[in-house]
Amino acid sequence: MILEIAEPGAYLSRKHDLFIVKVGDEKREIPAIKVEGIVVFENALITTSAIKLCLEREIQLVLCDRTGQLYGRFWHSSSGKNTELRRRQYAAIENACGAKIMRYILEIKLEEQRKLLRYLRNNRTIQTPETIEAMRIFDDSVHWLNRQSASISKQVLLGIEGNCANVYFQAISSMLPSKWKFSGRSQHPANDAFNALLNYAYGITYREIEKIVIISGLDPNAGFYHTDQYGKPTLTYDIIEIFRPKVDRFVIALLSKRVAKESWFEHNDIEVSLSKIGRKEVIQAFYEKVKPSLQKEAWKFTRWIVNELMGEP
Repeated sequence: MILEIAEPGAYLSRKHDLFIVKVGDEKREIPAIKVEGIVVFENALITTSAIKLCLEREIQLVLCDRTGQLYGRFWHSSSGKNTELRRRQYAAIENACGAKIMRYILEIKLEEQRKLLRYLRNNRTIQTPETIEAMRIFDDSVHWLNRQSASISKQVLLGIEGNCANVYFQAISSMLPSKWKFSGRSQHPANDAFNALLNYAYGITYREIEKIVIISGLDPNAGFYHTDQYGKPTLTYDIIEIFRPKVDRFVIALLSKRVAKESWFEHNDIEVSLSKIGRKEVIQAFYEKVKPSLQKEAWKFTRWIVNELMGEP
């Protein structure tokens, strides 16, 4: 399990091989053997004996600010199991294991995007031309990938991803209420409300994924798909790819079900951004509807990567 100490004033201590979590008058005892990682947020407290238990058991311990942005982690002074894992991670960037991981990331992403488009199509009374074309391209791309037994170059995979991305967002826009339609993806700056909302939700997702990558023992800066971005957390970027459709669906629901309001957005000559009210509402909805399953699935995927690198079933 991943243990989060997030409440202001929460207190994490140690009793033998147990972690003691105290929040107000409530107290929990958690066996260290059940804990795989701990995230301590700003304004929570942790004792040095609890830190020592983490180091003894090689439990990843990370520190975050109140928004969830990671700013520190603890390492044991001597090498442990993560040393060999990272050696293999760096080597895999250039070998068949890394190629397998890279391809699997794209396969999952395309399949999840296709499922989302199918879901949206089946819940609309009218099929737009953009949706029909997107489904055709996704079906062709997924079937082509499934027929390939040999390794595929990164350039080919990137080409498939880019081709699908163009029609994917065109189809999504065509199925949104008219006031929320948009003309393609725009990141920074966002040109419309949809992209402002999506960019912010992706940012929250990034913080959640980064914590899980670090807790897993992997190096967040050594990716397999985004390998050409020096000094960037490329493995975090890799893993985010497979969860983008989940976040896309979350944003689409906010707009289609009339949850989002005009007061959520601020407009100027350069960009559209979220207002303070909008950020608060998105964070609350994300933590309620997306975070629990995201955390569980991301942890499962990082464990799969670890097993692939270590040659374990």
